Amino acid sequence: MGLPYPAWASETGPSHDVAVSTRCRAARNLPGLPFPWRCSPHQLAEAQHRVRSAVEAQAPYLMAGGWLPRARALGHQASTLLEARYASLAWASREEYGALAVDADGSLGIMAQEEDHLRIQSILPGLQVQSARAKVTRAALDLAAHTPFAWLPGLGFLTASPANVGAAERTSALLHLPGLASLERLDGAIGAARCIGCSVRGLFGEGTLAVGALYQVSNLPVDAAAAAAAADRVHAAATHLAEAERDARRELYSTANARHALAARAEEAADAAQSRTLSAAEALEVVSLRRLAIAEEVVDGSLPETGAWVSTLGLVCAVAPDAAPVWERYQAVRHTALLRDILRKPT
Repeated sequence: MGLPYPAWASETGPSHDVAVSTRCRAARNLPGLPFPWRCSPHQLAEAQHRVRSAVEAQAPYLMAGGWLPRARALGHQASTLLEARYASLAWASREEYGALAVDADGSLGIMAQEEDHLRIQSILPGLQVQSARAKVTRAALDLAAHTPFAWLPGLGFLTASPANVGAAERTSALLHLPGLASLERLDGAIGAARCIGCSVRGLFGEGTLAVGALYQVSNLPVDAAAAAAAADRVHAAATHLAEAERDARRELYSTANARHALAARAEEAADAAQSRTLSAAEALEVVSLRRLAIAEEVVDGSLPETGAWVSTLGLVCAVAPDAAPVWERYQAVRHTALLRDILRKPT
């Protein structure tokens, strides 16, 4: 498809031992047109033309991988886009007008005609709240120089979901917290994050489970003037959780015997994955243990690569089986076979 490998899965970042990745996304809509799900085919075509014209005129850096129409992203390519986190399930589930574009290093992209006319998102490795938000803010301002976005005084940016009206911006950090889970300290640590005004949810957001001790810390909806402060709260909450997780890991794995036991558990889990078919949730638990063992340096491996495993397996744990037809295509990916192939690789 000509798209680069995503930055969050190919590089390390700050606090990468705990923080898998950081994402910032912003929703924007075009004035004079209904939201995408209310548009006629003619209006959808007009919306796509307006978005593409804005990108070509003011943000050509987003076209490094070309302009990918949704019709070309159906079939087996949908799984690739979902796993790279370039596309959402909502975007890939539709078959009418829409498109996707990504910058040269795979750290910033847009989706046209998802829930809103435009979704701008940056996903970076590790904990990089300010950097991810800066990328999204720059792209939004560049595009707004060519085409205005729907905005009302007193409300802010208008979005298809009333919960997003205002700043129309969500910043989140995906954290791996197995140490806190093992010591049964998650409730207290998560409660502290919520007290400073953040939401703590499962792997892929609201209504999803924290399979593999993976949690998403994100801001609550705010107006445009408070967006920067809300992102700062996410950084503070994620930093607090990362420090608490490191304390828990030191308590758990400070002795040679404990570290040897962790390495043995990781290898046993790998052997189990080789010998039987696993559900996506079971495979994600294996990946979680493997990631912990790599972070603690008791087995060899790549932390960025574990982030890709999390994305590959996590979406299956997060979405409902009735999300056809993309669900059926996504389920067709052999996750257990993929995991076995990963575990066979020499380290």
